Amino acid sequence: MARGEYFTFKSVADLEARIADLGLGDDIGLAPPAPGNGRGVGWPILSSSVQAGPFRLKNRFVCHPMEGWDGLPDSGAPSEDVYRRWERMGESGCALVWGVEAFAVGFPWRANRHQVVMRRENLGLIADGLARMRAAHVRAFGKGSRLIVGAQLTCSGRYSFGRPEGTPLALVYHHPALDARLGAGPDTPLMTDGQIEDVVALYEPAAAVAKEAGFDFVDLKACHRYWINETLAAKTRSGRYGGSFENRTRVILMALEAVRRGAGPEFPVGSPPAPS
Repeated sequence: MARGEYFTFKSVADLEARIADLGLGDDIGLAPPAPGNGRGVGWPILSSSVQAGPFRLKNRFVCHPMEGWDGLPDSGAPSEDVYRRWERMGESGCALVWGVEAFAVGFPWRANRHQVVMRRENLGLIADGLARMRAAHVRAFGKGSRLIVGAQLTCSGRYSFGRPEGTPLALVYHHPALDARLGAGPDTPLMTDGQIEDVVALYEPAAAVAKEAGFDFVDLKACHRYWINETLAAKTRSGRYGGSFENRTRVILMALEAVRRGAGPEFPVGSPPAPS
């Protein structure tokens, strides 16, 4: 199978045929289908409950974080478009919404000026949106159905296009190909250690707001070349936050501690970093 091959199968038979074409029949098996609930064929394994950390999920369907870019630019608050999206997640049938939104930890660190910002001024509006999502879930599946929802916190780093005009690019280390896309080069200054620590500090109040708004856990976004992902890959950076594995993992561990200070040491935190 080619790397990055799109999943374009229209039926289980199509998928089985492709598995056979690749000679993977002995390695990949599909659970036998069972009669559905009137809406089609179902698979018992997907509809069965499972333990995920401290949460007992009613099924194994998960809705992933959406960086919707449809919030209000002046306040970073959710808009009606955001609420509509959240309500549809709630009524989708999944048991887990992993990080409902990629919430920026501060205005300068938005990937787009319409990204929602997890800040105290938006606490009530974010809580209202979460309540609307859960209400939509209950309307669709009954009062006994519990929806687990997380808040993904993010700094967009070099992709912080929501930052004020003239603000330097937030580069943790130089990557020739990625720098070139942004008009940067080897002489473009990197973030100082102090600036890195200032960003880490923003995760504490953001986590506190997420907990107060009613989220069940926090997700530290560490993928897609955003800021924490870039710190994990800063092999050519010198000093405390670059070079060795110990130094490159320092920022994500500091962000984790900031979340624990903000939301409490028992509040669940997750982070699935992507390879760099």
